[in-house]
Amino acid sequence: MSMPRPPRKRSLSSMGMGRTSTLPAERSTKAAFRSLSMGPLLLGYCSGCCEFDSSLAACFAHVNTKRLTHVGDGASIDSFRMMNEMDRNYLPQSVLRAAQVLDFLAGAGRPMRLSEISRSLGIAKSSLLGVLAALERRGWLEREGLKGAYRPGRGLLDLSRKAFGEWDLPVLARPLMEQLAERLGESVFLGVLQEDRVVILSCVEGRGQMRVTSRPGTSLPLLAAATGKVLLAAMEPARAMEILRKHPLPGFTERSIRDVGAFMEEVQRAKTMGYALDDEEYLRGIRAAAAPLMRSGEVVGAMWVVGFSSVLPLERLEQAGRELLRTTELLSRLISFQAGG
Repeated sequence: MSMPRPPRKRSLSSMGMGRTSTLPAERSTKAAFRSLSMGPLLLGYCSGCCEFDSSLAACFAHVNTKRLTHVGDGASIDSFRMMNEMDRNYLPQSVLRAAQVLDFLAGAGRPMRLSEISRSLGIAKSSLLGVLAALERRGWLEREGLKGAYRPGRGLLDLSRKAFGEWDLPVLARPLMEQLAERLGESVFLGVLQEDRVVILSCVEGRGQMRVTSRPGTSLPLLAAATGKVLLAAMEPARAMEILRKHPLPGFTERSIRDVGAFMEEVQRAKTMGYALDDEEYLRGIRAAAAPLMRSGEVVGAMWVVGFSSVLPLERLEQAGRELLRTTELLSRLISFQAGG
C-alpha cells in the first residue's frame, strides 16, 4: 500500500504573490504574515528565495542581518527603507481619538455626556464608547454614576507624577496653600504648564460664603489673564513672543487685554513685581493674583488666589499678590531642592 505523498512546497514566486489559489495552510500563513506591519513588503523581497514553511524566519533573518541579497520584483533597499519609514509614521486612530477625548475633557471645565463629546469632536458614539471605556478603566476618566457624564480622572495626576519625577507637587504645596487660604480667606489654586494649557492640580477653597472652586484636572488657557502674565514673564522673551504669535490674545471679557503691546507691558510688570493681577479680565466679577513656580530656574506652573470682586477690592488683591509671592518662592526652593537643583 503506497503512502500518500506530502504536499509539495511552493515558493512565493510560483504563487504569483497571492494571485493564484493557495493551500489552506499556505493561505493562513500568508494572512498572518500580511498582518505584520512589514508583511507585504517582506513578501515582495522574498518572492524568489524563501519557501513558504520557512519564509517568516528567512525574511526576518534578511532584515535583521541586513543581508537583503535576494530582492525580487525590482525592489530595492532604498524602497525598503522608505516603506519602513512610512510604517513608523502610521498613527492608530484609536490612540488619536483617546488623545482627542482627554484633551477635550481637560479643557471643557465641566463633565460632559457621551452625546456632547461625540458632537464636539465629530466622532460617532459607537466609535467613542470603546475609547471612553478604556480610559475609564485606566482611571484617566471618571463617570458620575453608571450613565453619567465623563470628567478627567485622578489617574491622570498619577501619570503626571510618574512622568515628571519623584517630587509630589500637590503634597508639598498643600500645607502652604492651606495657610495662605486661611490668611486671605480666598481660594488658592495650584497648576502646572502643559503645552498651551495650565492644568489644575489642587484647590484649597476659601472660608467665605462666596468662594471660587474648581476640580483638579480642569485646565485653563495659557493666556488666561494673571496666570498667563506670570508664566510668560518667567520665560525667555523670545519664547514668550513666539507663544503670542501662535496664540492670538483671546477676549474672555470686555476687560481682556487684546493688544500684544499692552499685554507685554503687563508681562514686564509681572516680571518686576514677581506676581500678576487680573481685574475681571478672565471672568466677569472675578479678580485674581498669580505667581510663578520655578524648578531649578525653569517655570513649571503657577499658584493663584481667586475671589469675587465684590469682596476682594484691588488693595486687598495687591496684598494677596505679595503674600502669594512669598509662598511660591518658598515652594520653588522646596521643589528645586528635591530635584537636586
